[in-house]
Amino acid sequence: MRPRRRHGEHWRPPPWMGLGAALLCLVLVSGQAYGQISVVEDVELDFGAVVDVDGSVVLNLSDTIASDPNGIHVGGFVSSGVYRIQGDPLTAVDIDISAQNGSGLSLSGFTTSEGAPPILAAALDAGGRLDLTLGATLTVTSSQATPGDNQALSFTFTIDYN
Repeated sequence: MRPRRRHGEHWRPPPWMGLGAALLCLVLVSGQAYGQISVVEDVELDFGAVVDVDGSVVLNLSDTIASDPNGIHVGGFVSSGVYRIQGDPLTAVDIDISAQNGSGLSLSGFTTSEGAPPILAAALDAGGRLDLTLGATLTVTSSQATPGDNQALSFTFTIDYN
């Protein structure tokens, strides 16, 4: 049975409860909340034209085909991707990139201006920005590939504050 309070007497927490509440406040205050992170494609990753033959093409960070051992690249416009990451100024972010492959075309071997993914603790500048140049390897499996121009492959950036 709880003791009854007299009229005008306020409830007081037990001494241990005050300590618990103070610790909780310290934890909440000491944590830092981060803002949103956005990624904008400034330049599209483009391998140019490739033929429907088994092989792979490596696009480097300088808008050039660095490797084409099977001779499947046959010209066209080639560009390394440039992606603008925007977030909280002067913070570090971890970056990973994964591909959603299909239709006989696959992306792998991503490389960036910050190194190969996963990238740990890439720094956003004083404006909260990081321009990331992207290269990759495109592999063609001709028995599964659908011939045609302008075929799109998707890839995903996973970016977390460090």
